[in-house]
Amino acid sequence: MLTDHPALDGYREELVPEADPRYEAAREVAREDIKRVEQLHEEARRAPIWVFDGWDEEGEPIMEENTDPWDRLERARERVAGNPNAVAILRAEGWLSLLGGTT
Repeated sequence: MLTDHPALDGYREELVPEADPRYEAAREVAREDIKRVEQLHEEARRAPIWVFDGWDEEGEPIMEENTDPWDRLERARERVAGNPNAVAILRAEGWLSLLGGTT
């Protein structure tokens, strides 16, 4: 049973069967997608929440919320969630939590 993460709403069991010549290529794409999520998760975990964006008229620093790392991570998670082969790998490894939760 899949987790109740919203990114998995569109999941369909359309895996490339092992006998299919495209099997290895599909699994490699899935592994690359998963690796990208892992990398972006670490990047978001280390990213500052606020970044300097210049000075205002009174000489005070302007700080802007840094949402870019989390936005990239969410897009990568959505890509993995839409890839049945990646979801199958995550399910088999018990890593479905990689698709959601806190960084």
